[in-house]
Amino acid sequence: MRSINHFKELRRRIIYMLTATLIFSSIAFFFFEGILEFLTKYFKLSIAHQYKLYITSIYEGFLTKIKLSVLTGIVFSIPVYIFNLVRFIYPGLLYKEKKVLAVSLLASFLLAATGFYIAYYYILPISIVFLTGSDFIPEQVGLILHYHNNLLYILQFLFYTVILFQFPVLLEVLLYLNLLKRKSLLKATKYVVVCIFIVSAVVTPPDVISQAGLAIPLILIYILSIFFARIMNWGT
Repeated sequence: MRSINHFKELRRRIIYMLTATLIFSSIAFFFFEGILEFLTKYFKLSIAHQYKLYITSIYEGFLTKIKLSVLTGIVFSIPVYIFNLVRFIYPGLLYKEKKVLAVSLLASFLLAATGFYIAYYYILPISIVFLTGSDFIPEQVGLILHYHNNLLYILQFLFYTVILFQFPVLLEVLLYLNLLKRKSLLKATKYVVVCIFIVSAVVTPPDVISQAGLAIPLILIYILSIFFARIMNWGT
């Protein structure tokens, strides 16, 4: 009987999450012009060349609007996902575990906001200026940008950055549960640094500035995570 109640509760939480995704996706669809302006802001400000977003098929505009609306809906629904997951597991946690969970959620939000801020206000504009500079594109050459690819890439880049900035929260939870040890993390630091640069190279535009702009904050946060775990005496 208890397992059936758990299943019903899980189903209810999933319905809430799917409903939130549908609502936010619908809002994004109707306010798509604002999203488009937000995603193309640095094209207009940073590119000195004549630029234009172009479409290669009659259905691309429709599919792009649907995809971006759904992705935007998912991004804005993330707090709803987290809330419902927490509500599902919260009753089964001990008091100390509930406190750790609350702190983890706060840290997760702050890190997500930090990642988004760094990606949108620093990495993207610097990367666009670098990649479209006169060193690579002569001034007499016009610039035509693919509508679907560029918009989707920017949104995905922002999303991946926010996800990557959740890495320290996962790290702290594993240290708290003693599934990881601080000494092991310290010994593996050089390998983690290499992995961070590799992942940064995958999710950022193909230039060193963007990769370093994402990798360096992640490395600093990784080191601070170990230091914080030492203060809290986790992962001994």
